[in-house]
Amino acid sequence: MQGTVAGAASAASTMTNEISARAALIAAVAALISALVAVAALWIQERRSRRLLAIELLFKFDDRFNSEAFQRMRTSAAKALQERREDPAAVDDVLDFFETMGLLARRGVLDMEMLWSTFFTWLDGYWHAAREYFKDVTADDTTTWTELEYLHSALRAIDKNKADLTDSELIWSREDIEDFIESEASLLNLADSKSAARTPRSEASRKQKGARGFKEPEPS
Repeated sequence: MQGTVAGAASAASTMTNEISARAALIAAVAALISALVAVAALWIQERRSRRLLAIELLFKFDDRFNSEAFQRMRTSAAKALQERREDPAAVDDVLDFFETMGLLARRGVLDMEMLWSTFFTWLDGYWHAAREYFKDVTADDTTTWTELEYLHSALRAIDKNKADLTDSELIWSREDIEDFIESEASLLNLADSKSAARTPRSEASRKQKGARGFKEPEPS
C-alpha cells in the first residue's frame, strides 16, 4: 500500500515537473515572439522614417534647385558654358549641388527612383553640357565630383532600363546640348520660369527626351 502511494506521488511530481517545464518553454517562446514583434515594429518604423526623410530631403533639393537664387546660378552656369569660360564658378556650384545629392544617394538617404523622376533630365543635361570641363578638372584631381559621377551612372541605368534605350541612344547630340544650355540660360527670361523649371515635360525637356529615344506624338 505504501509503495502504491509513493509511486503515485512520484508520478504526480513528474507530471508537475513536466507541466512546469512546458509552461516555462511556452513562456520563453512567448517572450521570444514578443521580442521579434518588437524588433519588426522597430524595423518597420525605421524604414518608414527613412522613407519620410528621403521625401523631405527630395523636396528641399527641389525647392533649392528651383529657387530664384539657384535659377540665377543655373543661368550663369549655362552662359559660362556658352561662352566657354576657363573658370566657370557657377558651373562648379551646379555640379557641387549634384555632388551633395550623389553622396546622400550613395549612403542610402535619398531614393534613386525619386531622384531619377525629379532630377535626371537636368543632371544628364549638365553632365553632357559640362563634360569637357568635368574632364579637365577631374584630370587634375580624381577625387572631385566622384559622387556626381556615381549618381549620374546610377540614374542613367534607371533611364536606360525604363526607356529601353541603347548606350548610344543615351548620348546627347551637339544640338541637344545646345538646346539644353539655351533653355537654362533663358530661365530668368521666361514669363513663367518656375513652372518651366519644375516641369520635366517642358518643351525643351520633351525635345531632349525625344532625341534620346522617346517619340513625339504625331500632329493630328
